[in-house]
Amino acid sequence: VNNLSNQTPAQALTGTFARADVISLKAHLQTLKENVSPDILETYILLGKQSISLAQAQGANENNLEIIKNILSEL
Repeated sequence: VNNLSNQTPAQALTGTFARADVISLKAHLQTLKENVSPDILETYILLGKQSISLAQAQGANENNLEIIKNILSEL
């Protein structure tokens, strides 16, 4: 949130989606499925889907973003 005070949303994005990190995404999803309510998992998925366009604006790996998009769409 602090990043948003002096950066665009795309510039402020960090983490799994900013890196287009498929391995971390899969690990996060597995952990969430095992440890949190379906509502929290759904929130993560919705935020992830919204983060894809921000990651694209940052220049993240397009192939990995497409994989991420497909994984999130299947859930």
